[in-house]
Amino acid sequence: AGFPFSLDRFLQPEDAKLVIGEKREIGGEKKKKMPGGGEDMETDTDDALEPQNTTEEEQKVDHKVQLRKLSRALELAVEASKIASVTSEIKAILSENNMIGCYGDFCEKFSWPVDENEVKRMRDFETETVAKIESNLKDAKENLGDDDIQSALREMGDKYAQMGYKEKCVDAYEKCKETNATIGQKMEIEFSKARVGLFWEDLGMWKKSIEEIKKLLEMPGGADWERKNRLKVYEGLWMCASRDFASASTLFLESLSTFGAYELMSYDEFVFHCAVTGMVTLPRVELNEKVVMAPEIIRASLSTPGLPDFLNSLQQCEYAKFAEAFPLVGDAVDLSPWLSPHSRYFSRECRVRAYAQYLQSYRSVSVPSMARAFGVSVEFLDEELSRFIVNGRLSCTIDAVEGVLRTNRPDKKNALYQQFVKDGDALLNRIQKLSRVIDL
Repeated sequence: AGFPFSLDRFLQPEDAKLVIGEKREIGGEKKKKMPGGGEDMETDTDDALEPQNTTEEEQKVDHKVQLRKLSRALELAVEASKIASVTSEIKAILSENNMIGCYGDFCEKFSWPVDENEVKRMRDFETETVAKIESNLKDAKENLGDDDIQSALREMGDKYAQMGYKEKCVDAYEKCKETNATIGQKMEIEFSKARVGLFWEDLGMWKKSIEEIKKLLEMPGGADWERKNRLKVYEGLWMCASRDFASASTLFLESLSTFGAYELMSYDEFVFHCAVTGMVTLPRVELNEKVVMAPEIIRASLSTPGLPDFLNSLQQCEYAKFAEAFPLVGDAVDLSPWLSPHSRYFSRECRVRAYAQYLQSYRSVSVPSMARAFGVSVEFLDEELSRFIVNGRLSCTIDAVEGVLRTNRPDKKNALYQQFVKDGDALLNRIQKLSRVIDL
């Protein structure tokens, strides 16, 4: 009785003891007889609200961002057919965009044999393309104006970014910004640099571009609502990568009805990140109002298996359904390049939230009763709760003799005092250690 799919690698080893019910199927169509004798198609909510422009949105995603997603999917792939499919997609993108700047890195990372013919073809393309742009740049400097120089430098940066180079494209972009580029053009350059930083997992470069865009937006003539809304998504993803889920949730919720960063992800992917960060950080009432009941999230969440039940079950105190949907959402979190480094944190925080919400209604409750509510074994729940109680995440005690959980809710002032004393003791210990070192 382990977790379905790949949650055994998602949670801590002991979590694999979780016992869940049979997975429910989502989607499909049913026919019902109409009074006139005809048939009416009764479509499940999933199909009725299925987004129609998914393919169009995916085509807009920057190929470098798409490579990051596929790279993560390949890292997690187990089945041979899945590995072959994802590998083929990655190689197709690398070949189509002549990404000689990172081709070797991918071959090394995934232990692929280097295709020398492909490398030669990519290098020939690079030589020809760069020579052509440099010729245009020289002609612009000698015979044309600043606009043509700026255009050639921008094209140089875009081509280097397309081919997977980091330093070369940044240098070209910086030279382009030094020309007579407008504020809007400079912001687009910084967005491009942010995507390069995202591809290379360079959080510093990513953050620097975000700060530059903020400065440009504050300049006279820099107010641009479309770019400001896109910036919120870029910054929100950076917050996710930095494990600042609270700030990410705020930015995502502000962009829910104005999302336009299709170069990063589809709207359904964006809604998933919005829901996940909100689940970890928002209070229950606020979560219900801004996430669970939001029409945009209700519609788009259907594309992620388990996400509707994951959001609704906790609000409706259906803890067994929550435990059933949790592994599916966990697998989706593990696939996200920006959430996957924090998958264990997400897992822990969601479980603590569910346990705390259940215990809030009781002064005492038997362990078997709580285990049945969550659909888990008594042994697993006892070990799980013990760890959270010791770490101060749950305000309760376990009576192992009677098999009863007793909650204790210390007032905030007392809890603050206890934390102050604890921090003070830790500070005194550090001072004493420092004084012994100084004496020596």
